[in-house]
Amino acid sequence: MDPVRSLIRGVLPPTGNRIALSVEGGPALERRAAQSLFPGKVLSWVDSGTSALALALLDIRHRRQAVPAPEVIIPAYCCPDLVSAAFYAGFTPVICDLAQNSCHYDQKALKNALSNNTLAIIAVNFLGLPESIDSIRRIVNPKLTAIIEDNAQWFPNRPGAQRTTSDYQTFSFGRGKPVNLLGGGLMVSNTSPPLETARRASSFTKRCLYYGKCAAYNALLRPSLYQALARNPLFKLGETRYHEHLAIRALPAGQSKLLTANIQTYWSHERVAEKRYRTRLSTINALSSLIDASNERLLRYPLLVESQKTRDTLIQKLNEEGLGSTKLYGDTIDRVDGVLTDRLRKAGGKTNAASFAQRFLTLPLHEGVKQHHIDRTVAIIESVVTPTE
Repeated sequence: MDPVRSLIRGVLPPTGNRIALSVEGGPALERRAAQSLFPGKVLSWVDSGTSALALALLDIRHRRQAVPAPEVIIPAYCCPDLVSAAFYAGFTPVICDLAQNSCHYDQKALKNALSNNTLAIIAVNFLGLPESIDSIRRIVNPKLTAIIEDNAQWFPNRPGAQRTTSDYQTFSFGRGKPVNLLGGGLMVSNTSPPLETARRASSFTKRCLYYGKCAAYNALLRPSLYQALARNPLFKLGETRYHEHLAIRALPAGQSKLLTANIQTYWSHERVAEKRYRTRLSTINALSSLIDASNERLLRYPLLVESQKTRDTLIQKLNEEGLGSTKLYGDTIDRVDGVLTDRLRKAGGKTNAASFAQRFLTLPLHEGVKQHHIDRTVAIIESVVTPTE
């Protein structure tokens, strides 16, 4: 690609919509935008999605104190934050293989991973593709094993849309998430957890700094500015690393004031790129059946191709054009930098998860993706990948 044209076009961020800075006043947020999504549930507002997940695990452990060595099952391909939340709550993560050509559990492997110490299973909603809670329910004893629906990469697409049979749901409002506040999390449960997190007041200075940070983030989403970060070798954007979780804190008041406006903004986003990719890439995507089965809004478009060679070629060509493609985590969870593998338990093999990690890539779907980005992306993919049918 011509260097001058590259600089003019810039680089698309892989994910991230602008943060709406409208401050909502009035009654508590729980009784307005969010509570209406989860009627009859207890909402616990915390500082991150990892804290929300850790809080759910702490609640489960509190209710099953007779089990001295609690375990939680996680997918073999997942975000390392699942591991850090498990360690924080005193659980041993048990990694379980995926089904073939899927981002969800292999049911036989999941059944084999169960033990007398299994207190929880984390069911990941992967970029908007929900795990089948009912399938998991059929193989676990609900009195012994709780199901946590991890929705860090998804948020209900409209009022009244959220229906689930999981015991807990967790959400993230971090950078690049569906509802973006640059931080924050929510745990949804049937009863109040034993750990209370009182709402934190924030000073005028801290609020100003936070809103300034949001404004700077919004500016950096422009491809012409984002390329300064993406093309600088000193910034390792999108690198997947393990980070130890140190504390669970309440959601700061400054961030909570922006929640309602950003939920409404999220609901208003058009799904032009997603619809185009669903149609044009269906015959070359091994995940098409899962995507077609769900009408939920996707955070990024998930694409699973025939081989690692094809995936790597696509990543190279798309990113030479500044089109924001990523490998996401890049490898199975036991191979992520910083994860202490001796503290994990492996339940059988991880053949399918390893294959998934080698062949998977994502395409951006945020509001900054324009029609010319979509057309160039489709053209590159169709020139490299052979249709499966």
